[in-house]
Amino acid sequence: MSRALILRYVELQSLLIATIAPHWAEYVWREVLHKETSIQNATWPTVPPSDPALTAVREYVKSTTSTITSSEAQAAKRMAKGKGATFDPRKPKRITIFAASAFPAWQDKYVDLVRDMLEKSTLDDDKALNGAVAKLGKGPEMKKAMPFVQALKKRLVSGAENPEVVFERKLPFDEVDVLNEMTKGLMKTTGCKDVVIHQVTEENKASLPPNAESAIPGHPSFLFENIEA
Repeated sequence: MSRALILRYVELQSLLIATIAPHWAEYVWREVLHKETSIQNATWPTVPPSDPALTAVREYVKSTTSTITSSEAQAAKRMAKGKGATFDPRKPKRITIFAASAFPAWQDKYVDLVRDMLEKSTLDDDKALNGAVAKLGKGPEMKKAMPFVQALKKRLVSGAENPEVVFERKLPFDEVDVLNEMTKGLMKTTGCKDVVIHQVTEENKASLPPNAESAIPGHPSFLFENIEA
């Protein structure tokens, strides 16, 4: 934990509660925080504007950690039921995380399609949407295109995100840097002896395990492996 952050929290809480518990707030202000003057002379705290990039990093860390720990838990359940698993969670293990450097090129045309239909207010027409997707994609691509388009539509219809955010094709943070910062925490939560991070590009994708291909920016894929103790 950050000492500076804790003290800042105590300071803000003291200021907020000073209006209803002035004696308690004064005690914390002078005796705990060691301020030179009375809390009654302090100004009301100001709230700085939020940083969208930090919010995005926080959500990325939460979702990525949850996905990884859930996968490990599922492997443990399969082992307990006598079913096969790709690794034994009880033995020394390593996790390799694959972070994509760019979104797959095939997605761009579907992003443009969804954006166009949103502007024309026809996104709610599933028949028209599916027909437009079918015209753009053929063969194996269709298996990926339909779920991708429906995921975009769900994000737009929910109203939780601005269209600009949904259509943005660049992360507001460096994914590999964030994963490197997460390494120690992942080792602690998963019990892994090692965490390896690979950035996936079009050039090196063929040389990496099949798991790497499913990685997209903001949603890494990963591989657990048992190693020698």
